[in-house]
This record gives sequence, structure tokens and C-alpha cells, in this order.
Amino acid sequence: MTTGIHSPAHAAFADTVPRQASHSFSFTGSGSEYFRIWIVNLLLTLVTLGIYSAWAKVRKTKYFHNNTVVDGSSFEYHGKPVAILKGRAIAFVLAVGYNVMINSGSGWLAFGALLALAAGLPWLLWKSLQFRAWNTSWRGVRFGFGGTIGEAYKTFLLWPFLALVSLYTLLPFAHHQIKAWQHSRARFGQTDFSMTRCIGGFYAAYLLVIGALVLGVLGMLGLGLFAAVSGSQNPAEKAAAIQSVMIGAGALYLVLLAIGPMMAAKIFNTLWSHTKLGTHQFECR
Repeated sequence: MTTGIHSPAHAAFADTVPRQASHSFSFTGSGSEYFRIWIVNLLLTLVTLGIYSAWAKVRKTKYFHNNTVVDGSSFEYHGKPVAILKGRAIAFVLAVGYNVMINSGSGWLAFGALLALAAGLPWLLWKSLQFRAWNTSWRGVRFGFGGTIGEAYKTFLLWPFLALVSLYTLLPFAHHQIKAWQHSRARFGQTDFSMTRCIGGFYAAYLLVIGALVLGVLGMLGLGLFAAVSGSQNPAEKAAAIQSVMIGAGALYLVLLAIGPMMAAKIFNTLWSHTKLGTHQFECR
């Protein structure tokens, strides 16, 4: 994170981060440590029929926060499992009710289920963002999340609806608007985060996926054509053709498998490279 020259940031932040300095985030954990946490969380969650998942969430989040360090200090997580369990219980009840109404066979009940989902989901997401931010701190200063419930409804209902009616041509734009609201309503202490527009980066990430999928489809068609024209009666030539097709299909599978992480990295880098905390600029590579 690169800090600005003149920073009106919250005192707890500005006093601890030198001006004209760049500080990198680092992770001090290890795969073997996390595997032990993950396997215990998984087993206890299965044994308790999902009830332990709230405690598993806290344990996992604390591990990642405590091992994420910037300028010599790690983050802290203060969430309580019981609060998370209550939230999940509400979400579970709403999900069950929604499925019952949708599968009831009644058009009116199904319509009512959609209205209930539209009414409740933005509120739940808004409260989740507030909970996660408030329960995260760095050097004793807590994060926060503002915004209004009206903004939450606009963000989580209007933008996805526009993406749907545009046949998903506006999906990158909708995704950008949702993330822009989340970043611009967060704060650290009394210092607000802000985000500049970067819609082009979102479209570039989505076009990367579309391009890879098109190449994948064309590649599979090419392999099929190659297999068809290589239908020799010679067993050795047949085996070579089949082997070539299998190698090509495996290579295409690996390319398609890499699309998700590539897209996530592109969007993540774009988001944080256009985000500021006060006058402190983030740079993500």
C-alpha cells in the first residue's frame, strides 16, 4: 500500500504509517497449518450436522487475519460464533420457506416467495458486510461499513436486474457497481475508503473468459474433426490419433480450469488498484 504525502487519515492510522512509504501485505501462515484447521472444521461440522460451521468460520477467519501482516502488524477478527449461527439460522429458515413456496405448485405463492427473497436478501447482505467489517481490526482500530438500506436494495436488486434484461451484456457493469458500492462505503476508524471507476477492467476480465471459452469450443471442434479424418484402419495410426485427441482435450481442460482464477485475479487487481483509504493508495499486483 502506497501512502500519500498529505494524509487527513484517522490518527490511529496516520501516526503508525510513515508518509512517502510503501508497505506490502504478507501472509505468514502455511498450507500444513491450515490443513489441520480445515480438516478438524470439516469433521466437526459433519458430526454436528452443520452447527459447528459457525465456530469453523470464526476459527478459519481468525487464522487468516492473524497471519495477514502489513507494516509489522497483523489483522484481528472479533466475530462471535453465536452471532454467525443466528444469522445462518435466519438464512436457513428463509431458504426453506422459499423452496416450499416455489415448489408448492401455486403461482401466487411462488410470486410471494420471489418478493420475500427480494425484500430480505439485500438486508441480509448489508448486515453481513457491516458485521464482517466491524469485527475486523488493525492495531486496535476497527473497520466499519456504512451505506443505507436503500442503497443496499439498489445495489443488490437494480444492477442484477439490469444485467438480466440486457441479456448479460451489462453484467460486468453491474458487477463493477456492486463492488464500487462495497468499497466506497467501507471505512477504517473514521477514515473512508473510496474507489474510482474502473469499468473497463471488469469488461476486460469478462472478455478474457469469453475468449477462452470460444477458443475452447473451437479447439474441441478441431479435435473432433481431427479424430474423424484420422480414421485409419492401421491400429498404430488409430492409437496415435486417439492419443493426440486425449492430449489436446487435456490441454484444453487445463486452460478452461485456469479461467476462473485468472478472472478473479484480474478483477481483484483492478478493484484494489483503484481503491484508496483517505489519501493512501492501494496497488495490487
